[in-house]
Amino acid sequence: MLKFGPSRQVWVSPEMLDKVYEKPECAGRPASFKDPFGEFLFLVRDPKDAEPIREKQKAWLEKNLDAAKIGEAAKSALAEHVWPVLEAAEQEFPADQMRVATYSAVTTAMLGESQLSAKELDRLMSATREYSEMRVKKKFGKGADGTPPGAADIREIVEAAIGRTGRTDVVLPLMVAASIGGAEIFPTLLHWIFLHFAREPSRQEAAAAAAKRGDNAELLSEVYRALRSNAYSVALGPPRKVLADAVVDDLLIPEGALLFALHPAVVDMALDRSPVEEDFSKYAFGIGPRSCLGRPLAEAILPAVVGCVLERYKVSPGGQLIRPNAVKMRWEKRDEEGAEQLQLQLQKLQEEYGNFRQQTEKIQRNMEAELEDNQETITHTKESLARVLEEKNRIEKERDALHARMEYQQKDLETAKAEAMRAKEEASKPAEPSSPSSAVKEYEAKLAALHAQCREASAAQRGLQEGLSEAERALAAAEVEKEELRERMRELEGRLEEEVAAAKKAKNELAQKVQLEAQREESPGEETRLRKDWSWSASERH
Repeated sequence: MLKFGPSRQVWVSPEMLDKVYEKPECAGRPASFKDPFGEFLFLVRDPKDAEPIREKQKAWLEKNLDAAKIGEAAKSALAEHVWPVLEAAEQEFPADQMRVATYSAVTTAMLGESQLSAKELDRLMSATREYSEMRVKKKFGKGADGTPPGAADIREIVEAAIGRTGRTDVVLPLMVAASIGGAEIFPTLLHWIFLHFAREPSRQEAAAAAAKRGDNAELLSEVYRALRSNAYSVALGPPRKVLADAVVDDLLIPEGALLFALHPAVVDMALDRSPVEEDFSKYAFGIGPRSCLGRPLAEAILPAVVGCVLERYKVSPGGQLIRPNAVKMRWEKRDEEGAEQLQLQLQKLQEEYGNFRQQTEKIQRNMEAELEDNQETITHTKESLARVLEEKNRIEKERDALHARMEYQQKDLETAKAEAMRAKEEASKPAEPSSPSSAVKEYEAKLAALHAQCREASAAQRGLQEGLSEAERALAAAEVEKEELRERMRELEGRLEEEVAAAKKAKNELAQKVQLEAQREESPGEETRLRKDWSWSASERH
């Protein structure tokens, strides 16, 4: 809902709100007095003048903010100021102590290791509250030097701290903005967050589990979910000044109007619309040219405080009647001994998981090495087979050549035999007994030579045949060996897949077991709705 000053209110969609706040004409500030700090963006009227200041301050924040140190400062301040109060007795929400804790975190963020003394911090908080309430100027008036109330003390304290740290003057307006727009409102914001967690035990347990795991992103998501469901929101203020007439989707926004974006916590049922249907989380730090630069600071402080509290306490409604006055609350510490035992069990499971993972990786490496060796053996076998096939082909060619040669010699032998027979027949004719035919002797000698050649060729052929048979036997053996190696390779690959699958399954089971052990705690009872009464109490988490 948009409110144009004190009178006119207009319901708009989130998309319409985006369009309005993105327009430069609707991004002014109602700066009605002089800036006492220099470059204090809350008092820079025109967004064009504010843009270079925003860029400079944004660059400083990106360079100097340390989320880890901010979180540690918040936790330390909680232990010093909040825990003793919560554990003393039933009481109202410790807003003052939360305020001190958030101021400690803010000063650490802006001033670094140079902490303010307790006296300086008390003066700064008092001066900041006085300055933030100065808008009722007719009531408070101005200081003797013409500056708003509290401004002089703020400047004196912060400039002294800047001198000790050696940081630049850009810190002064940032420190004031972080105090007014952060530390002053964080206690109220935290109060609403814890009321949400008291009403929604499942969300509280999810946030506590995220804090124990150190999952800051999940914890921050739960914080935003709490903000989205509550009427109070830091996001939609401060008001914006309309610098010139603006028209957005036929809606005229007149010059000089003050724009307030209101969270629709209560709507007319006749409109048939519920505020929970809309997601307002993106407005947590505003939109457009006047969006808040303090998002990194808030996203460091809020989860640190919420997580630290939920790790130590469990909040629940306890049956008090709703009254205009603040309700009393009881905060009971969680079972630290049970938490320590759970932590030891978690540590043991993590060690077992680490050892199992090492064993799994070792088995996998061994299987991969064995598979690689078998692959090399298969490669060598294939090379041997190729050589055997080559030798077989060579022997077969020699055998074919010998067969051809033997056939040729056989023909020559047949021819020689025929000639020898003819010579023998001629020799059998009557002749002188003492004078044998020279032709017969010549053909007999030739025949003997041909017989010898035939025997040699037959012997060579048998040798080649034996070599060929041996090569074929070697080839058959190689084929058998190749099939055996292939079967072995398939077996090894199957075993490897089974081992890897078993390892992954065991890893997942162990991881689930670790997670369950880490999140194991006493189940919350049936959710109590805050209809008739409010109170907070705490129960132990095991």
